[in-house]
Amino acid sequence: MLTIIKSGLTTQWTDSGRKGRQLSGYSQSGAIDWFSFQLANALCGNALHSPALEVMAGNIEFSVSIACAVAITGAHTDISINKQNIKNGKVFLLKKNDHVKLGPATKGLFTYIAFSAAFELPVFANSVCAVKREKTGGMQGDGKPIIDGEEFVLINAAQIDDKATRYFGKGGAQTSFTPLIKAFIASQFYTQKKLPFSFCYQQAAFSKVDKQRFIAHEFEITQYIDKMGVRLAGPPIHCELTNLISQPMANGAIQIPGSGLPIIMRNDRQTIGGYPVIGTVNSQGLALLAQATSSQKITFVATDFDTANIWRQLIDLQLKQVLNTTKLRLYA
Repeated sequence: MLTIIKSGLTTQWTDSGRKGRQLSGYSQSGAIDWFSFQLANALCGNALHSPALEVMAGNIEFSVSIACAVAITGAHTDISINKQNIKNGKVFLLKKNDHVKLGPATKGLFTYIAFSAAFELPVFANSVCAVKREKTGGMQGDGKPIIDGEEFVLINAAQIDDKATRYFGKGGAQTSFTPLIKAFIASQFYTQKKLPFSFCYQQAAFSKVDKQRFIAHEFEITQYIDKMGVRLAGPPIHCELTNLISQPMANGAIQIPGSGLPIIMRNDRQTIGGYPVIGTVNSQGLALLAQATSSQKITFVATDFDTANIWRQLIDLQLKQVLNTTKLRLYA
């Protein structure tokens, strides 16, 4: 049994999202910070897309009634197990009735908690995700997040080899990360973020001057930030198009509404939108944006799809290496 003693601002189960269901009108959903989500699973020896807890802004407490490994990644928070402080980005062995507490997020926004155990979770559109705007998914099927005192029944737990306990000291166990993974984790918490994107969609309807303004100027993240999207403040970007038929919205699409102030669409966005789109933030940029908070500054860096794909392939390969190393250490 997993008991959520304190659920914080928003805590819910997440996975890789509702694949192929946007045609039916359902949002993609899924982990906002796909990198930290997959890293938490890799550290626990799980398949990379296994369900994990996604915590917005920290402030969560939980206990387990079984022994299992746990990994906590993403936003920086003060973490303790039975009142003993620990660090994120490592694997910890929880014993029966252990109590885990996360304080408020001090850097970043989204924290991910993965367990070497599976819990009984309802599935909607082939996903455990809940979308409040749609009133779909979640424990009650109404899209609402987890509440204080909610309990989750254990289905099964990985059997951790007795020899693996030598990897669990007071500081927990950590797989050695590659330089690329270490550098990317650090970049997620830079005060000023550079988001790689590609011009696409209606980019031809924007003048050269406005395209240059878009990449040359700094934007500020406003208070209007959630899982649907991120609104920016900065120099207005003008588009020659005034009327546009609604079109499918990709994750990371950068809409330019009448105000000229960009909106970056995220996982829980609507499936279609009617504003012109100047380009899309790629998967690297979305993982950087995931840990951004209001008032932070961002700039857009134009790149091409091939460069973005090569980076993603390298990260995917190295996450699988973390997973394989964890499996050898914990379950060999």
